[in-house]
Amino acid sequence: MADSVTVEVKGLDQLLRDLKAFPAAVQKRVLKGAAATGASVLRKEAIQRAPVSTGKVEDGHPPPGTLKKAIYQVRMNQECTPTREVFKVGVRSGKRARSVGKKGTNLDAYYAKWVEFGHFARVPHEMTKTAKAAGRMLGVAKWIPPHPFMRPAIAAKQADALRAMQEYIRNQMPLATAALQYLHAA
Repeated sequence: MADSVTVEVKGLDQLLRDLKAFPAAVQKRVLKGAAATGASVLRKEAIQRAPVSTGKVEDGHPPPGTLKKAIYQVRMNQECTPTREVFKVGVRSGKRARSVGKKGTNLDAYYAKWVEFGHFARVPHEMTKTAKAAGRMLGVAKWIPPHPFMRPAIAAKQADALRAMQEYIRNQMPLATAALQYLHAA
């Protein structure tokens, strides 16, 4: 989606101080896992909140569930540093549904922004003489109201994502400590 929401996690100060006591490789693994866990919580909530198309596929509507299937999370490698992990939760929105060879159909939800923010749609109307001559149909614009799913998902699950990240770090600290002790003993 073109608009983005940045979630900055605060309240992990002590856990992060403890994490900094570990070697850089362990820090990166734990931080990466925690960020992925938080992004996963937000992605699952967005999938649950995404509306399902009720229009007929024959009329040009996408198959039901396309929007839910198009929601993804990905690690943004270019934006990550040794002390920062960035994950994006978004909607694949590149192309209209089309055949893509043996793999089947590309079901990107190109219309995701329209669903999230609302849009104007053309409703077929009479054809005027000039429109007939030009070979096109004139329409009347109709406002289709928004059905937000990404923004409410983030608002609803931001605290849960933070708790999941904290829990992940708490669970990984003893494992990281045990691994370090094992490596130093060998």
